[in-house]
Amino acid sequence: MPEVDIALTVNGRAVKWHVEAGETLLEALHAHHLKGTKLICGTGDCCGCCVLLNGNSINACCMLAAQAEG
Repeated sequence: MPEVDIALTVNGRAVKWHVEAGETLLEALHAHHLKGTKLICGTGDCCGCCVLLNGNSINACCMLAAQAEG
């Protein structure tokens, strides 16, 4: 699968990550040793994987990491 570079702010820190194009934001967080966000249902129904993105609550298991850039 193709890989992309993304830049985003995580916990107040600017980071640059190399992720697979189909990798979810949750998978990217876990790959970078940020394990606080949990995978429970994997469909976004339970909101166990919620993170704040630009002030909005989103399900990290349903969003591609590349979509979170910025």
